[in-house]
Amino acid sequence: MKKSFNPGWAVVAIFLSATGLSAQQSATDPHSLREDAWALQFGVAQNMTLGAFSGGAISAKHHRAPGRAFRYGASFASGHSSRRGGEPDLTDARIRLVTHFLRYPTLASDPYGDLHMYWGVGPLVGIESRRWSPPDGEALSVHELSLGVGGAIGAEWFVRPRISLSAEYQSALTAVLGSDSSPTEWGVRLADDGVRFGVSVYFGSRGEGGRVTSQ
Repeated sequence: MKKSFNPGWAVVAIFLSATGLSAQQSATDPHSLREDAWALQFGVAQNMTLGAFSGGAISAKHHRAPGRAFRYGASFASGHSSRRGGEPDLTDARIRLVTHFLRYPTLASDPYGDLHMYWGVGPLVGIESRRWSPPDGEALSVHELSLGVGGAIGAEWFVRPRISLSAEYQSALTAVLGSDSSPTEWGVRLADDGVRFGVSVYFGSRGEGGRVTSQ
């Protein structure tokens, strides 16, 4: 029987371990979206299970201004499907490196709010490997390299001034080298990466306690 893993427990564990970082910050500060602020971010897909790790990510975000940031991250996934009736088993693994330029459009109109929308876009590179293992016969392996542009839109809620929870939808448009039929064939793919839930821990901001304006 397949055991399921609730990503909410991972978010709760990271949240509890990081709560101490917020204890010394003024209660009047609603968030850490400030110039020179850094954040470590951890995310998981909503349908992750032990049998198919369908999405996880770790990234670092740097705010060049209160309403603008660069995020450098890596996402990864793996899975194994056991087939019946003579169909081959499928094992796949994926890793993607992506840089997002993020904007927080609601920060200017609500500088002291604890909930903010954001969107982002940026380049990405990814590697995917798939292996089919039939019950009888030779296994088939396919490796793909993808280059393209990724987009994200989400909401970030600051439960503490230095700790936030987020929900984010991601998609990507990529050119792919390699396919099932030919390892040198190019193709274009539009990927729907679904919703990812995450937690962020902020540190190193400048000008704490002052008015926050989007730039």
